[in-house]
Amino acid sequence: MATATLESKSLIQQGYDYSPEQLHELSWGLRFTPLLCMLGAAYGLVTRNPDIHFAVAALGILPFWAPAWHPLDRIYNHLLRPIWKGVKLPPNPLQRRIACLMGGSMNIGIGIGFLTGNTVVAYAFGFILVPLQLVVISTHFCVAAWMFEGLMRLLGRWTP
Repeated sequence: MATATLESKSLIQQGYDYSPEQLHELSWGLRFTPLLCMLGAAYGLVTRNPDIHFAVAALGILPFWAPAWHPLDRIYNHLLRPIWKGVKLPPNPLQRRIACLMGGSMNIGIGIGFLTGNTVVAYAFGFILVPLQLVVISTHFCVAAWMFEGLMRLLGRWTP
């Protein structure tokens, strides 16, 4: 039996209720969606293209209401995963969907900043968003999930 690592504890904090072994198997696949979203946001920042940010925002916000229908998770599950016979990504738990919603909201802020000519606002959001995504990609630690846990603990509703 594998012991819980910081990585698996972070995935549990994101709402994935699996054994350490199962979390390890899911680990690389769960990096796919945030990686593509981060690359999209970074490209949008470099090109100052608000449409890219609005598209990336839609990728994060729309699946909030449909946990099993994140377009990038579906691409991973149906096109990429079969190539290396990886583990299918499960529906996104609430904490991860909240993180996607927050990331999508930040992309809207970036897009509006570029659309209105307020590049300071756009880059401020971008220079917060991209490093947070890098942390999630590299460690699975998610600030939004951590904040959700803190709120639930404050309300006395957190169940470890």
